[in-house]
Formats: sequence, structure tokens, C-alpha cells
Amino acid sequence: MPTIAAVAAVAASDVIEVVGASAEPIQHSVLALIGRLHPLTVHFPIAWLLLALLVELGAAGFRPPGWRRATLPLLALAVLSCLPSIASGLFRATSVAVGGDAATLSLIVDHRNLMLGSATCATLALALGLWLRRHEGRRAACWSFRALLVLAATLLIAGSHLGAKLVYGERYLRF
Repeated sequence: MPTIAAVAAVAASDVIEVVGASAEPIQHSVLALIGRLHPLTVHFPIAWLLLALLVELGAAGFRPPGWRRATLPLLALAVLSCLPSIASGLFRATSVAVGGDAATLSLIVDHRNLMLGSATCATLALALGLWLRRHEGRRAACWSFRALLVLAATLLIAGSHLGAKLVYGERYLRF
């Protein structure tokens, strides 16, 4: 039975044969591969963040027991799942940007900025939520937490729409 190291060595030798002996093309091809994984990674932060928002809004409106405790773990999963999505998106953008027209480049920049803004708001909401866990009864901070969640989700939806336009074309869900 082959070991993991043996399989990795065979895979690396295959990459060297395909790409060539130079280290630069190998590195470039690995980054391009990571960029091509972007469509696989984007769905997790979208699902976790929207679920965290729905659970928090449900907890605020209906006050079911235990729901409030579920928001922060879901938000933590959203923030952590943003990392591979952002990394792969940045690598993908560099490969798409080469030879791209001005409209595509503008769409890429807007998509990137909205998604980074969403990730930032989600991270701030997580930090505030962790602080709130230790300082119960702070109504203003609680509403700030919810506002950050709503803002993160709004930026996420707008940025996701631009990402879909990059994939499916300018006429995708025109509004």
C-alpha cells in the first residue's frame, strides 16, 4: 500500500512533467489550481452566514430557548470558511484579470470589495458577539451585533450576485 509521501512524490513528478522543470510555472500552476477551487469554496460562507443571521433574528423575534447560543458557532464557521474562499478568489482573480476587458475587471474589483467588506463585518460581529457573551444585558451592543450581521449578509448577497454575473454573464438576474 503506497504511503502519502509516495503518492505526493508521484503527483509532484507528474506536475513537473506537465509544467516543466522551472519552479515558477509549478508555483503558478498550483496557485491557478487553488483559484479554480473558488466555486467549490464559496457556498460554505454564504450558507453559514445566512443561517447565523436567520437564527439570530429568530432568537430575537421568537425567543426560543437555546437559539441564541447557536448564533456564535454558526458565525464562527462562516468567518473560518471565508478564509479559503477569499484566498481562492484572489488567486482566481489574478488569472482571470490577465487579458480581461475593462468591464470584467471592474466587476471583479466590485465583487472583491463587497466580499471583503462582508467578511470584515462578519468578523467584527463575531468579536462583538464573543464580547457580549461575557457582558450580558448590553442592549445597544446587542443591536450593534445584529446590525453587523445584517450588513454582512447584505454585502454578501450583493457580492455573490456580482460573482454570479462573472460566471453566468451580465444579463444574470438583471435588476
